[in-house]
Amino acid sequence: MSTIVQEEPIIANIYSSPDFTGLPWYRRFFINFKRIRPTDSIQPLSNHLAEIWESWNKAQASGDVNTIRQISISQALETAKNRAQHQIGGGTVMTWAVDRYISKPKAIDARVLQVDSTGQTKLAQVIVKLETDQTLTIKPRSRAPQTLRSTATEYYAFEKLLSNSESKWKIKQKLSPYSGGELPKDLM
Repeated sequence: MSTIVQEEPIIANIYSSPDFTGLPWYRRFFINFKRIRPTDSIQPLSNHLAEIWESWNKAQASGDVNTIRQISISQALETAKNRAQHQIGGGTVMTWAVDRYISKPKAIDARVLQVDSTGQTKLAQVIVKLETDQTLTIKPRSRAPQTLRSTATEYYAFEKLLSNSESKWKIKQKLSPYSGGELPKDLM
């Protein structure tokens, strides 16, 4: 996780922001001291990835295929496009929302992979655990709306090309929880 933390501009920008630099020295010291722990230092990234996940789910519910293409790849892209295309022209209006986070979004695994033999192109993957209360409202054209509420614990893999400064984090796929052992190789 430390490589991703060192190379991720989302995290670096928080600690160079006026909000952070305007804090008294002892608060900045304590915050920097906490950054030694990987789970604390990667929390801003986990929060950012949770925002991407929320946008992805809202885009599926509303049928916004353009947003889906911008923020997802691979299996997540195909799944979301299929769901969104069923929304277009169906007469049913869906809205999705997170009511609350039961716990903070948490990066549970991170890895950096070399894509080419020279080692210049690096790919980062982060797996985030999301525990939420969610609401889905389905409003068919000719019937009363139906609201579904659920509590969910989900795991999502996100990916970013670290070598490209213009690259953005994207959802790669939803994962089923594992009871232990190595993560599957097909995730890479």
